[in-house]
Amino acid sequence: MIHINDKTYQIVHDHRDAWNPEAFRDRYSEVLDRYDYIVGDWGYSQLRLKGFYKDGSSKANKDTTIASLQDYLNEYCNFGCAYFVIERLANPNRSVEQEDVLDAEELDAREDIGKPDMGYPPNRHRQQVRDEVAANNASNERQDTVDNGRYEYQQRKDHNHKNRDRRYRNGRPDKPSGQMQQEQLDR
Repeated sequence: MIHINDKTYQIVHDHRDAWNPEAFRDRYSEVLDRYDYIVGDWGYSQLRLKGFYKDGSSKANKDTTIASLQDYLNEYCNFGCAYFVIERLANPNRSVEQEDVLDAEELDAREDIGKPDMGYPPNRHRQQVRDEVAANNASNERQDTVDNGRYEYQQRKDHNHKNRDRRYRNGRPDKPSGQMQQEQLDR
């Protein structure tokens, strides 16, 4: 559990031991308070933080939902970088007065929980993120294999074209090059 700016976070995924609490506290900004998930990735010994919303959030667009995490890692992060994902938990220390003033999104989250007095998101959200990350990693491995196969095919194709061009350089391939040169001299 991580407590910062009266918010409580829990680590959902830690890839290659990227979690560093001191670096996180140094880089954390109040702007990140509004997000449900925070992703931290390391590049050139610098920690970069990016916020994401839960899937189906009214505040989110396509690029800011947690479902687009793998796209973000592929496009904006260094290849194979260490990263972590933390999830904001509902504040368990709310008073009764504060509980009466809940926004619509929080009420939806509490209905999903089935236990409105606890205020924690269900475990299935954390497991869903883990499953999505694992599925995206498996998909990327399959794509890498396909891309390598395409590359090897292109290399063989280029090699065959070079050999074909070399054969046609001295004339038709059905006659030895010496015969072609002799025929040219006879003309």
